[in-house]
Amino acid sequence: MLEDLFCLTFLELKRKKIGWKRASPKVIYAIEEPETSQHPSYQIMLIEALIALSYRPDCQILLTTHVPALAGLLPIESIRFIEKDENNTPNITSGSDEVLEKVAISLGVLPESEIASSRGVLLVEGHSDVTFVNHSAEQLKINGDIENTLSELGIACIPIGGCGNLKHWVSKRLIDQLGLEWGILMDSDLGDPIQNPRNVEKISELKAQGKIALLTRKREPENYLDPVLFQASHGVNIEYTDTCDAKKKIATALTVRKDDVLERFWPRMTAAQIKERSKYCGDDGEDRYEIEEIIQTVSQLADGRQVAA
Repeated sequence: MLEDLFCLTFLELKRKKIGWKRASPKVIYAIEEPETSQHPSYQIMLIEALIALSYRPDCQILLTTHVPALAGLLPIESIRFIEKDENNTPNITSGSDEVLEKVAISLGVLPESEIASSRGVLLVEGHSDVTFVNHSAEQLKINGDIENTLSELGIACIPIGGCGNLKHWVSKRLIDQLGLEWGILMDSDLGDPIQNPRNVEKISELKAQGKIALLTRKREPENYLDPVLFQASHGVNIEYTDTCDAKKKIATALTVRKDDVLERFWPRMTAAQIKERSKYCGDDGEDRYEIEEIIQTVSQLADGRQVAA
């Protein structure tokens, strides 16, 4: 049953993206514990698909879960906490920090342990983004482009799954309690007419608050990978643009999981490749290197300086 729903959500999303016009009735998807009998990767994919589907005006998604990792991915405005009062009557609450704290404690949604020992925190979307940022910093330091890596500066790179979800809220609470500066790096999702505007809006809001808030100039980190890597490892030529779904193209061509693409290949990128694949022309007509600029901007978190990125 759950597998059927998993396929259905992606079919609905596909139809929406290709402009499927046939009228459909309003639908409520009610799912109890979607994590049941599902591989962890499929659990995350299902939640992401359901979140995307929930933005459709003809769909409503209701689900329950006891898994912290899944609850952490949910937008905080969508979370409802149900508890019984002294008369055994169920009460549904939402919206306040008190409610979110109850949810976090009840499910055990905890911030990463590295936060407590850091001088600053960079929030990123996933674990592969941690590899993307830290390996880039290491290679650029070796090449003499930057003075210190983020780890040397005491900046923790923490995956939260996105901005505005429960995991983000929990991490930010601890960061604020410790008095640390924090910033965020998100995929731009260029080429995605639904997600890109949302990400741009989130980043704009954070910049207005004086936070270091960055969007990739390309769709996502996989778009920065040098195709030479695949020719060397698999003898395969893979073509992709800055805005296409490079992760999917690479995974399909190499028969690997999409979530493994960056983890497997980004550590093979040299400083020269990192700079070349992130080169762009600045307003002054000079060549600039986006990833190097990202690392330099994020480095400011170590000494507490917040700037408009």
